[in-house]
Amino acid sequence: MSLPAWGLIVGGLIPGLVAGGALVALFLGLRAARRRDLVAALHSEAARHRALFEAAPEGIMTFDRQGVITNANPAAHRLFGFGKGRLIGQLGAETLAPQDRERALQAMLDPANIAKGGLRTEYRGLHASGVTFPMQVSLTYAPSGEDWFALVFIRDISRQRDAERMKDEFVSTVSHELRTPLTSIAGSLGLIAGGAVGVLPEKASRLIAIAQSNSQRLVRLINDVLDMEKLASGSLPFHMSETSLREVAQRAIEMTRGYADQLGVELALSEQSGALPVRGDPDRLIQVVTNLLSNAAKYSPRGETVTVAVEGDAATVRLTVKDKGPGVPEAFRDRIFSRFAQADSSDARGKSGTGLGLYIAREIAERHGGRLWYETPAAGGATFHLELPALAEDAGGRVSATDRILLVEDEPAAAALLSAIMEDNGLKVDEAGTLADARAYLQKYGRYGAVILDLRLPDGDGVDLAKEIRADPELARTPIVVVSADARRGKDPEVRMLEVTDWMEKPVDPDRLTELVRAALARVDAPPRLILHIDDDRDIREVVATALSDWGEVVSVDGLDEAREVIARKPPDLIVLDLELADGDGAELLDELGLWGEPPPVIVFTAQDTTRDLGAPVAQVLIKSRTPLQDLVAAVSSQLAPPERASPTRGEGT
Repeated sequence: MSLPAWGLIVGGLIPGLVAGGALVALFLGLRAARRRDLVAALHSEAARHRALFEAAPEGIMTFDRQGVITNANPAAHRLFGFGKGRLIGQLGAETLAPQDRERALQAMLDPANIAKGGLRTEYRGLHASGVTFPMQVSLTYAPSGEDWFALVFIRDISRQRDAERMKDEFVSTVSHELRTPLTSIAGSLGLIAGGAVGVLPEKASRLIAIAQSNSQRLVRLINDVLDMEKLASGSLPFHMSETSLREVAQRAIEMTRGYADQLGVELALSEQSGALPVRGDPDRLIQVVTNLLSNAAKYSPRGETVTVAVEGDAATVRLTVKDKGPGVPEAFRDRIFSRFAQADSSDARGKSGTGLGLYIAREIAERHGGRLWYETPAAGGATFHLELPALAEDAGGRVSATDRILLVEDEPAAAALLSAIMEDNGLKVDEAGTLADARAYLQKYGRYGAVILDLRLPDGDGVDLAKEIRADPELARTPIVVVSADARRGKDPEVRMLEVTDWMEKPVDPDRLTELVRAALARVDAPPRLILHIDDDRDIREVVATALSDWGEVVSVDGLDEAREVIARKPPDLIVLDLELADGDGAELLDELGLWGEPPPVIVFTAQDTTRDLGAPVAQVLIKSRTPLQDLVAAVSSQLAPPERASPTRGEGT
């Protein structure tokens, strides 16, 4: 019997037994025989209720408003390991783990809970043996004359928690054991299809295309099922940052174009679409738009065009995907965003998919504080809208400006000269005459290509600004060239610890300054000499090594011990790291990187969605099977090469 049902029984019994004088007067006015029959009926009803109370499988207790237990059934005594009647007279808080007692008492006496008639929550129960266990508690308030008492129903949910733990372990296993091989399969096929092994015969090329398409279909299935599970448990990670919905649309179109080409459908982004910023997780938003595009392409007639537009105002930004297909069937409209929902019209039969895509897309939109909905125009087709809050101008998001130089100099003549030198050499310069101006530029643009810094400024010491740059994980790798009339400052231990890229004395030699700045930029933008890839899956190591071969020497190892040996011999310029390794947790290595000097950037490439804060060395977290291989290559290039040097990606593996 459910807890609410027991509430009706016990909650109805006890107030009835304490009813007022009107019932007594009525009882005394009855004839003796009738009174005997009524007494027998009352005894019978009370016995039945008592039997139900005693036999209830859930624990039931009553508390007075001081929190003292006034009654408890056998199930409650068994639940807490007490002999019959031993709970009565004790404080109810003593049946809870110490850390939950104050919270539980406050909740029971909370006027808001009393006003609404009860609450339902979870606490840690305390067994007489000292063992704690999770329990679900439903509390109902019942009147007792001018006062009230609390009726509490308790259920041990240890098995439920064990089942959830087993489910989580299963999901983790599925993530690793399915995502990892699918990543190597899809990645290998993408490299082959992209020409990594040369031009294939037409028949072989056709077979590779079929295999690649079906491997990507399996990837989408696995990702959808895992995402659904994480959404249901509230554990799907979101990494929020300033994001352009136009860029999201462009990347989603690139990722979906191959699928659309197979269907003979064109994907087009409206030229009027603006670069309107929102705060969101770009990977999750791309997932939403990719789903909308693939659905639109799937249901569009061959030869038609699916259009994407981005527009907005100061409050909201809206992305619209419009197709010219049959539209959403009327019978399907009320469940289109449900799990495993697929249209059953003749037009939709035979269309592959899990029926989870739109459900996941809407959940992601709502987690961003937005909404996802559709329209079916009278002219036909379907139009889906993704609407998100616009990013406020003062939200603190930074815009990359690594192609710019920040000049911090308070003397107007010197600033004009230095700016002219830089601009004559094709560099863009932002001039800051004070520390406050410099901080404002850094807040706006984030990491610069280099900072030219005078130490004597009207509102403080330039060394303080250099310290702030080195302490900020986003800015720490920015080259700093000091231009100062005081050469002695360069010998100060405080200054030397800031790892100043170079030092120039005034007056400045223009040619040498240009050489220093370009050398600083080259050190930041130089191609990698060594990429260390750590993954215990041999196939993944081979695929990644092939994909990253244009960016330097790739050394692949299968575990932490071998990785430590490589780093000790020659620290790498970049590390690609799996977290789930046969000999331990890959995150252990992150804490050790400082032992070998300045930690290199780390790209985590793993099968498991993670919400852990992995620390400053981690530049990006990419999920296997969710991340196309070209995105891994792009992540490497963004860390170790300037955009103009980027090599074309040779495959489109997923």
